[in-house]
Amino acid sequence: MVSAPWDEVVTTALLGTDRRPLPADLTAADPDAPAPTALLEHAVRQRARHRAARPLGRCDAPAAAPDDPAPWAPPAAQELLGRLLARPVPELLNAWLAAAAARGVRPAPEHWTDLAALAATRPDLDRGVLAQALGPQGVWFVAQNLAWSRLADVLARPVPGRPAAPAGPVPDETAVRARPELALDVPAPWPRELAVAALRVLLGGQLGWRASRYGAAVGARLSADDLDLLDQAAAALPEGAGRGQPGLRLLQEAVAVAAAAAADRASVDQAFDDDDDAPTPAAPPQEQA
Repeated sequence: MVSAPWDEVVTTALLGTDRRPLPADLTAADPDAPAPTALLEHAVRQRARHRAARPLGRCDAPAAAPDDPAPWAPPAAQELLGRLLARPVPELLNAWLAAAAARGVRPAPEHWTDLAALAATRPDLDRGVLAQALGPQGVWFVAQNLAWSRLADVLARPVPGRPAAPAGPVPDETAVRARPELALDVPAPWPRELAVAALRVLLGGQLGWRASRYGAAVGARLSADDLDLLDQAAAALPEGAGRGQPGLRLLQEAVAVAAAAAADRASVDQAFDDDDDAPTPAAPPQEQA
């Protein structure tokens, strides 16, 4: 092994191989190599050995996750949450989180990343019920990712959930036709007249490619007593949707999406009332990359 001292290598490099010969060890190691090349290759190897042998730096151990004795939500509820996160409709997720918070149960850790990523970008996801459902352990997990620092600050503060009743007057059909998003500002469950107005806007064809997303939001807000309106909406559409009728196809898809969202909303409470014992999920992640 070449063992030329580091200070001799540095001196030779500073003076130049034309003015100072290579150390004998370097010349013997590879007599055919040009002097500058041999010197630089030796310097690289010696520096790498020096860095590899240096002790690693130390830092304080991260704070441990707080204990949380709250049980996990039952299996049916966990499965439903996974489906809701795959195609997120904030109103449905808010309903799931509110149901979990009311029962004192938690989403499993495998859902925490998806919930946090969605909450960080969607202001219509209720931070109040998210913090309650996650509990101190889940809120701690969110705080480990610097990209979620603003969300973590919000979750760490006591934040009330969204009001269960509209704060102001319910918009009439004229207002909803002029601005369809007005209806979505009213929390679920909707009064029947608002549901009728929103579905008429949906069937009117003015939403274009936004129809499916709007339909999902409408279906998630319908009262259980108003699900018959979805059947009436489906019956009001002509059957069939050929290539020459892209607008009709969009409306049919939007009504179908609304019906699926209404079914998911109705299944939330049933999922939490599952009597099966909840399995023990994987241990909470200790760090979020």
